[in-house]
Amino acid sequence: MGGDGTGDAERDEATIIEGAEAQGAEEPRAAEPAEKPAEKPAEPGRSVVAAVLLNLTGLGLGYLHLRCWLRATACLVIVAAMIAVAFTNDASGTPWLWRILFASWVAATALDAWAVARLRPRPATSAARLRPAALGIVALLVVVGGHIGYAEAARATYATGVAAQATADCTAANRSFSLVTGPYELTLSRDVPAAALRRAECTQFLDAEQAERAGTLAGAVAAYQTFRRDHAGSVLEPFARDGVRRVLQVWAVALRGAGDLDGAIARYGELLGELGTEPAAAQVREDLAATHVERATASRTAMAAAAGQARVDAMRAAMDDLLLVGRDLADTTSAAGVPQAVLDTFTEANSAFAEGRFCDALPVLDYAITLPESAGVAAVANGDRARSLSGCALANFGSGDYTGATDRFQTLMVDYPNDPDVPQARSAVITAEVGRAAGVALPLPAPLGAPASEPVVLYNAAATEVRVLVAGPTAQEITLPACPGCPRSYVAGSDSCPGAAGKPSSPIRLRPGTYYVLQDREEFGPDDSVNEPITVQRGGGELCVTVTAG
Repeated sequence: MGGDGTGDAERDEATIIEGAEAQGAEEPRAAEPAEKPAEKPAEPGRSVVAAVLLNLTGLGLGYLHLRCWLRATACLVIVAAMIAVAFTNDASGTPWLWRILFASWVAATALDAWAVARLRPRPATSAARLRPAALGIVALLVVVGGHIGYAEAARATYATGVAAQATADCTAANRSFSLVTGPYELTLSRDVPAAALRRAECTQFLDAEQAERAGTLAGAVAAYQTFRRDHAGSVLEPFARDGVRRVLQVWAVALRGAGDLDGAIARYGELLGELGTEPAAAQVREDLAATHVERATASRTAMAAAAGQARVDAMRAAMDDLLLVGRDLADTTSAAGVPQAVLDTFTEANSAFAEGRFCDALPVLDYAITLPESAGVAAVANGDRARSLSGCALANFGSGDYTGATDRFQTLMVDYPNDPDVPQARSAVITAEVGRAAGVALPLPAPLGAPASEPVVLYNAAATEVRVLVAGPTAQEITLPACPGCPRSYVAGSDSCPGAAGKPSSPIRLRPGTYYVLQDREEFGPDDSVNEPITVQRGGGELCVTVTAG
């Protein structure tokens, strides 16, 4: 308690130290310096070769290797846009444009990858250099192999379509062709436009088949024929040709069954044109011939109920069919019955002649005489027509129809100059002309040249030529030349016939009876006149014709 201050201090320090040791306190250390910031790790090395190889894929994979994320994204977007544009703009139509474009793109991205990679550190070890390069080679091989596989798949698909089209299985063919022109379009192969053309062919062919299945026969024939015209030389052309034949056959049979014989004949004719000389044409010819005979029979039925021109038209239709079979389809079984059918048709049509209705018979006979010799009715038809012309003319004459009588008698004289009724026709024509001019009904005269007992001298006492027609119990037609020195006309009441000496004359013979005399002087025309009736008595006499003026 009583020590000095120094001693107390040392004791206190020792006490403090001991207390500290007793409490396990560490000995105070010198202050450490402040901690340094961490250094940025070095960027891994990048392979130039790998970057170039990966970008040669065209997909910008080299940019991923270089960790150029913006370039990689832009590259993928551009590639996607190029693919979209190629699909929507028919790249296969301009393949070299797109090949050059793609090659330029690959070269540009590879060059850019090389330029970027040169500025980056190189891999430190051989393994670090080889691994990305090997990856680039693998990626390039995968892309090239994928393209080769893509092209091969397209070729195989196209070949499958062509094979299906060759068998006319256009539904299956179009599935393949649609793949070629769709997903496989970027092969830029010539098969793509070829597939488009073949698909168009198949689509048109399928339309024709659909029309046939739907029973639209006219549309099916038109569709098949349009296909053949549009795609001549196509592998489907033989199938389209068979389609036309098949539909025409079905169509003709259907029309025939429905009674449309005109339509059936037209279709059979088209079918024969398609078949030519092929063996199948023989049966079609048989069917066509039988249909013509059926139509001829229908025409004969209509003919029986018709008259006049309608009867002639029906007869002509029947004859046309029958004669066609006999001429153009003579090798068919139907042709054997044609000769008898022609005779039967003529007989039925000519019933008016058999019944003595000669005027009604003429239209039929006028047509019948135009039939070819092969019809076998010409001789009979001409004989019946001559009789009908004469009989109808006589009926016209008897009823006062001098115009009708003259027309038919003149036809008889022109067409049958040696017919025994021609003399009667000639005298009737003279009398009809006189009767028309005189306005009176005259009896039918004796045939021209028939015996007549009374001599009459007819002379012309005028200075103009005259044609004289005498009509009565007989008929005469004489032309007298002009009388030299005679006046052109005589004053009424004067002696107009001062003797026959020196005047042109002609002797004729007439039967006794009343006659009308027509003077036909060309220069007077409308002034032609009929003299008052004259009477020829036994012993005859003279008849003077003159022109009276005033």
